[in-house]
Amino acid sequence: MKNLLAPKRMYLFYVFPVVLLFCLLSCKDDNSETGPGQIESGNWTATMTTGFGSFDFIVNSESTHIGEFSITLNGTLGNTTFNGSSFTTRSTPGWQITDRGFSFSGNWNLGSPPFESEILTITIDGSFSEKGDAADGNWNADFDGSSDSGEWTANPSGN
Repeated sequence: MKNLLAPKRMYLFYVFPVVLLFCLLSCKDDNSETGPGQIESGNWTATMTTGFGSFDFIVNSESTHIGEFSITLNGTLGNTTFNGSSFTTRSTPGWQITDRGFSFSGNWNLGSPPFESEILTITIDGSFSEKGDAADGNWNADFDGSSDSGEWTANPSGN
């Protein structure tokens, strides 16, 4: 008596592992390729690499805007020395984060009457890392006909 099921079992015995291996190697898990990480919301602390100061900023809970900048300056710009001078500005909804980047420019009148033309202008441009857990960029400060600029780096401040 000839066993007619033997060739079919043999076929399944060899073909099934090959098909399974093919599926495992070619089929991708939806999580195997991750895109950019969510930008971390909350408080961030940045350091200006030239030592001219630091600043903090707050990323909203949706990670789409920065609602506040607090800047502390330590250094000389023109004939003025800033010894821990702090400047804060807020905006609603804030400065938009687009394609992981942002730009901020703030003006503060440091003059007293009648010399009200002493305007400090600070510009901060930056971008967030691919993981969303670091940021860096450039800054510029203009005051009383003098300017200074440099780079900065930032990390979340442990919300």
